[in-house]
Amino acid sequence: MALRDRVHTFKEMVEKAMIWYAPIAEWDDKAVAKHLKNDSAVAVLEAAKPLLAECEWKPEPIHKVIEQVAARLELGMGKIAQPLRVAMTGTQVSPSIDHTIYLAGRVEALKRIDDATVMARG
Repeated sequence: MALRDRVHTFKEMVEKAMIWYAPIAEWDDKAVAKHLKNDSAVAVLEAAKPLLAECEWKPEPIHKVIEQVAARLELGMGKIAQPLRVAMTGTQVSPSIDHTIYLAGRVEALKRIDDATVMARG
């Protein structure tokens, strides 16, 4: 469902779905520079991680976590979603961020947030 409108062939589906079934093989340098190397990225990742660790693992509760982080940090949804998207995929393009996080699985999503936090600080 997350890729239904984004792919045209089975091969495309397999390639694009790898973000949920394999480690991030390569980080997009432009996405990292734009969305992780800024003042708010670490705050976003650090605010989202404990809430994601505790929420019900379904897209709707995950979306509510993202809204909660946006309200807490007084940032727009894009400023919240993009650092999380780069953390989950290594790029700045993915299906909806709530589904992207959900499909990564809780353990992997939290690990990717940790990895992105280190990268954002570095």
